[in-house]
Formats: sequence, C-alpha cells, structure tokens
Amino acid sequence: MNFLLKFKSCTEYVVLPIWYLLDRFVKKKPSYWGFPVHFSDSTKFIENPRAVFEHIKKDVTLKKILFYRDSHNGFEIDDTVNYELVQLHSFRGLYLLMQCKVLFVSNAISWDFTLRWNNDTKYSIIRMDMQSRHVVNLWHGIPLKQILSLWNTDLRDRYNKISYRKYERENYSMIPASSKVDGYVMAAVFHPIDPKKVIPLGLPKNDFLLKTDVELPSYILNQLIKIRELKKSKKLILYAPTHRQTDAVKDAAYYNFSKEDIRSLKDFLKNNNAILGVRMHYLRKGVNRFPAEQLIDNEFIFDLGNRLIPEIAPCIIESDIIITDYSSLYLDAVYLNKPVFSFAYDLEHYSKHQDGLIYDMDFAFPGPIVKEFKKLIEALNKEIHNFNQCEAEKYKMIREMFFDTIDANNALRLIEKLKSELKIV
Repeated sequence: MNFLLKFKSCTEYVVLPIWYLLDRFVKKKPSYWGFPVHFSDSTKFIENPRAVFEHIKKDVTLKKILFYRDSHNGFEIDDTVNYELVQLHSFRGLYLLMQCKVLFVSNAISWDFTLRWNNDTKYSIIRMDMQSRHVVNLWHGIPLKQILSLWNTDLRDRYNKISYRKYERENYSMIPASSKVDGYVMAAVFHPIDPKKVIPLGLPKNDFLLKTDVELPSYILNQLIKIRELKKSKKLILYAPTHRQTDAVKDAAYYNFSKEDIRSLKDFLKNNNAILGVRMHYLRKGVNRFPAEQLIDNEFIFDLGNRLIPEIAPCIIESDIIITDYSSLYLDAVYLNKPVFSFAYDLEHYSKHQDGLIYDMDFAFPGPIVKEFKKLIEALNKEIHNFNQCEAEKYKMIREMFFDTIDANNALRLIEKLKSELKIV
C-alpha cells in the first residue's frame, strides 16, 4: 500500500492542500493529456476517453497519461508511444496530474479524479485549478434522462452537496455533443456552463461502431470475437435497461420476470433461432444479481455484462435487435440503423419519482414502447419477421435529430479542435 493510501489524514489535511496551492503556480504542458479509468470500476478504461486515447496513441507529440486508482491489468493497451500508466494515489501521479494541460473526464472530476478510501465508501476530491487547464467532459451518452442540473430536487440537492461540482460544470473548457439539438440539452444539463462550450463534434465512442475489424483496436476486436463465439449463426437480441434509483427512491425496481414471461421468452428465442444477451447497468448496488441476470442459462440467455464485455460498441455491432427502456444506448443502435424497443414497465414511476425524462418517449423513441412483457414479445415477433422499423420516417427523423454527422471521425474532430486551441502542430 503506498504512502498516500496508508495515511489518509496526512493526505487529506497536508498533501492535498499543498498540491492545491502548487497546482495554481505550476505551468501546464500542452502536450500532457490525462485520462481517467472508469469512475465506478477502476479495472476499466472505456467509452469516450478510450476512443480519444486510441486515436492519439501513436502520436509522438502528445504524452498520454492514464491515471489508475487501484491495481491494473494493463487495460489491453498496445502499440502506444509516449505513454505512462500511473497510480493517481501516488506522488508521481499527483506530480503528473499537476502538469497536465488537457484532462478528460467521462462523468466529473469529482467522480473520475478522486482518492478513494475504505473500499470507495469515502473519497477525497482533488480540487484542481480548471482555469489553467482544458478539462473536457466526454459524457458517456446522449442525455435523455433528467440528470445533474435537471434532476428532481431531492436527487439534485443530494448531488450538489459538494460545491465543487457546480464550479466544475461552470469551468469545463469543452463538452462535445452529438448534434445541435443534443448540444442545447447538454448545456442545460451542465448549467451553469457557457453554452458556447458545448460543441456538436460527435461522440468519440461512436467511431467504434463504424470501423471495420481491421481498423478496430485489438481490445474492441477481442470483445467482438467473444460475442460472435456465443452468437454463432443465431440472431442476437440485446436487453440492456438503464439504472434504477433503488437506493434513493421508494418502489424503484428492476423488472421481475414471471414464470410465464420466461416461458414465452424462451419459446420466442427458440422459434426464431435467436439468443438474448443480458447487459445490466454498471451501477450495481450490493452483491445480489439483477433479476434479469437470474435468467442466464447459457443456452438461450447469455451474459453480456460489463465484466465480460466492457464496451457497449461490440454489443451493438453484433446485435440484431436492441431492447432497453430509457437508456441512451438505443441511440448507439440508431447510429447503426438497428431496430430498438423500449420495455417501459415503470414509465410513470420513473418519470415522476426517479430520474425523469427530458424528452417525451413517444417523440424521441423510434420503435415500439411497451409496458407489458406480453406486448413486448408480440412487437419483437412482428419486427424479427420483417425488419422494417429502420425504414420508417420517424426512425429517420430521430436519427437526423440526434446526429449531425454519422461517420467514424468523431474523435478526430475533437482532437483537431483541441490541438488548434492549444496551437499544437
């Protein structure tokens, strides 16, 4: 155990205050670009930050620094130059962090760059100077739910107990959005940010969706291969519901499948030469399995969770149909012209008592929205025999609304914008 982790009080009341002062005077290096591991699972380096990293990993002009928290397994990083993997909870880590001109976050500094104590139940935020840096928030998806500044009062007050979080939102140098429409929403979500800092450059992680096998980094390709080995010649239906506020909101719950649900689901899969991949949200509370995970039998229903397949892109690429509820991953599917279904069994409760929704589902969701499992199976049966959802005008309209550009150059646009602002040739 290193010194900073071993002596919490010394770090909290001596090391971090000194670092805080030094950070305001140490000159930042424009070529030093820092990346975080995933805020809730420090064994993962994924999503938008990973997509940016993969695009610049052979750029000799940039020093790429990946700050990990606990132990690491190398994160399957290969063919990288001018790169350092360093523990955030170390003097070396804090020294390099102090020098980074560019920092990427996928959620927030107060989540991604924290010193964790007591198995993550306590933490210390590294309150860094954002005025001297380019801190880019690579939010992990297109906001559909009322989050951050748009949360309902109880959840918003709970989150904003830490005053630094408002300072953060006000001082990000850039937030890439997927479209002008998404940009307006992102500006509201991240209030009080200057809306001009929310720029429709596209989401870097969507690059993975359109690359060929030979263009993909090996760690994404390896995940694709795992899914193909499960799928074989069958159709793959992905079930990936969003997070429920089960620890904060009364009666918030994941769907419990009845015996009749399970029977009809397996009959549907068997009759259509299909399998179901279950991918629950990474915010897992406790050790208990989600109800949907209890269905996994490795015959008709398989595990496609974050522990096996860290990235969502391979799941979307290999899926023939995607079932979710209010998760923005359906828009990843729309990016690839895949049919989507919303199993919205708790729509009223979710809208009124949990996160809530920014858009009316009937307006923003291109496929069927069903509240009963029986109706879901009926809708799936209709689509799997025709596959015509993506040709509908509504589907095309939503695709155009949420994506200004559909290509594999989202990370490139972001990097070019940053280099231009920093005058890096």
